[in-house]
Amino acid sequence: MITAITASLARRADRPAACGLAAPRVAPQPSGARDTISRMTHYDWNNLPLEQLNPQVSRRALHTSGLTIARLNMQKGAVVPEHSHVHEQIATVERGELQFWFGDREVILRDGQSVAIPSNEPHKVIALQDTVVVDVFTPCREDWLRGDDAYLRK
Repeated sequence: MITAITASLARRADRPAACGLAAPRVAPQPSGARDTISRMTHYDWNNLPLEQLNPQVSRRALHTSGLTIARLNMQKGAVVPEHSHVHEQIATVERGELQFWFGDREVILRDGQSVAIPSNEPHKVIALQDTVVVDVFTPCREDWLRGDDAYLRK
């Protein structure tokens, strides 16, 4: 079983990585090796670059080959205009309150609440309070790395 998992991971590691990150290499596991594979990378959110997207919204983001996770600080009254993207998204409010609009449907998220947004679903967001929100996207947000996210920079 371990050999099959290791071989599968090694095959995936040989593929080009998205988002401009090199895919980690997986060393073959010797017979009898522990069943953990050490490909972990440690990050400190406090040391990641802070992007000031506009006067009311800033973010720090991590990009891997398969996903992007971002921590956004939104001041009360901040607006993310209606947009859509090919990425699936899960937004989780750590603290604060956000109003999402999906067409004419309103969803309010408060501390500890999440919403799953399907690919290509148009949505708009308004911060009803100073808010910290964690957004997870798959696949990774190559558009963010290119700076091709003008809707957030308004």
